[in-house]
Amino acid sequence: MIITLLLLGAITLQDDDATHRGQALKRSCASWVGNEGQSVSAETAILAKDCDSYVTGLADGLIVANRICVPDEVTNGQTAAVVLKFLNDHPERLHERRRTLASEALIRAFPCKGK
Repeated sequence: MIITLLLLGAITLQDDDATHRGQALKRSCASWVGNEGQSVSAETAILAKDCDSYVTGLADGLIVANRICVPDEVTNGQTAAVVLKFLNDHPERLHERRRTLASEALIRAFPCKGK
């Protein structure tokens, strides 16, 4: 029984790890960018919300840390579009952690003046 629990835990960790990679973020952001305000399937809505929540939260953290300076007029959808474009432009990096890729995209797109 202990071996079964350990194996199930390992499978869960592997599956969970896949959700933290660029490929999964690309899929979720592709579900959101261009679909804001439109009627979509439940699966698409869940994926879109994942992108919205993740990118917005990451951007907020980078703003607080003075790593990025996003103009007030930039919407969450535009921020997600920046991340999606970066992911589309760098398919060879989709195996990397989504945090690394999204942070790099946002830092490149919204640098603070003087940094």
